[in-house]
Amino acid sequence: MGLIMYFPVIDMSKNKKILIAALSILLVFLFSGGCVPRGSVITSLPQGINLTPQFIWRGNYERTGYFDVLPLKKKPELAWQYWHTEEIPMVRFVDSSPVYHKGNVYFCDTSGFLYSLNANTGKENWKKQIDGVAHKISFIADGVLFFGSGNHIFGIEADTGEISYNFIFDRGIIGKRSGELVLKDDILYFAAERWKKSFIGSPQLAGMYLYALNIKTGKYRWSKYINDALSLDLSFYNDILLATTQNSVLSVDIESGNILWKVPHANNQMFVTPISNGYFYTSDGHSFSAYSAGNGKEVWSINIIPKGSMGEFSNPCINNGTVYFVAGIYDKPHFFYAINAEIGKLIWKKDLGEISLYPPTGSYSTTDNMALSRDVAYLSIYNKGAKLVALDITNKKILWEYPTSEEFLRYPPTFANESIYVQDGFYVGKLK
Repeated sequence: MGLIMYFPVIDMSKNKKILIAALSILLVFLFSGGCVPRGSVITSLPQGINLTPQFIWRGNYERTGYFDVLPLKKKPELAWQYWHTEEIPMVRFVDSSPVYHKGNVYFCDTSGFLYSLNANTGKENWKKQIDGVAHKISFIADGVLFFGSGNHIFGIEADTGEISYNFIFDRGIIGKRSGELVLKDDILYFAAERWKKSFIGSPQLAGMYLYALNIKTGKYRWSKYINDALSLDLSFYNDILLATTQNSVLSVDIESGNILWKVPHANNQMFVTPISNGYFYTSDGHSFSAYSAGNGKEVWSINIIPKGSMGEFSNPCINNGTVYFVAGIYDKPHFFYAINAEIGKLIWKKDLGEISLYPPTGSYSTTDNMALSRDVAYLSIYNKGAKLVALDITNKKILWEYPTSEEFLRYPPTFANESIYVQDGFYVGKLK
């Protein structure tokens, strides 16, 4: 018996408007990736806002990782924990440290919420659902938290959680590995993944782009495609904008977006490039090197790991003419290095034993393992369990070790005077 198929007969004269409307909605949905931004769009800044940052991710736009606050030299105790399991049972915090500002702690999570906690008590001040997922709060200016999230650039009032700035970035997604912003003279520099829209199937990644946006007018000054970049992270020094990819460091002209020079680095291990006194610092898994930020020429280089072996390096921190980092070979002794930042001379090094900078399962890797406060370096390591370690850089002594419950403490802590705040799996906690 044959198969008989019946097709509906549509009266075009009666249903023309309905069909056009339905097709329009379908096309909008497909070409927008199926995501319609929630809430109102505010593209102008609050009247009279002072855009001088009071907080910047990694301490400054040079990304030196130094915070000028009193250290926590005695072994801390847990003052409070804020557990976060109520929205999605298996949620994990976004891969960045919490942020301390004027008595409060701020962080974002992978379920799309921004939180404010009282730093003294750990009690929730407010939480705000946002579009996308923010991977780091880039800076705070005049009480406004600025960060990229999905296809938005947000400014959120720190006191209330209200949106004061919401710029829809219509050209792609501000991704996990390229979430930080740099603001200079009203121009906001940021990197984003641009995606090719597809009529059928998922959008395809077209590449990484760097943008210069006038934050007051909402007009782009320029955009630049960065060839072969899977990630793009920014640092800034005296009108020198550096972009770090997985295999190079680029200098970008801030007026035109043109590439001035490029330093290729096979197996570049620095996810962001710190700058100090006109030099920038990076590693290729064997050596640790300094380059001129003005012309990209090598200034000095030190062999750390023997050829034939691949080492792991922490992202360096810099203060008072000294660059600090941890390096070693997995399952072999690691050392904490202090090197003269100008001439590359080893000042001292300390044996940390057979630690690792990454979790043993290999499920996650980061080079953002260290931060500095006054006279103390805080290290996130793995040594028979995840630990936060405080090292006095004046006498090379380990002050304390604090075990964490998570497989690996993914980032160094956030500082306030004689207190630190950590992100550990399902919670944010205060150590004091």
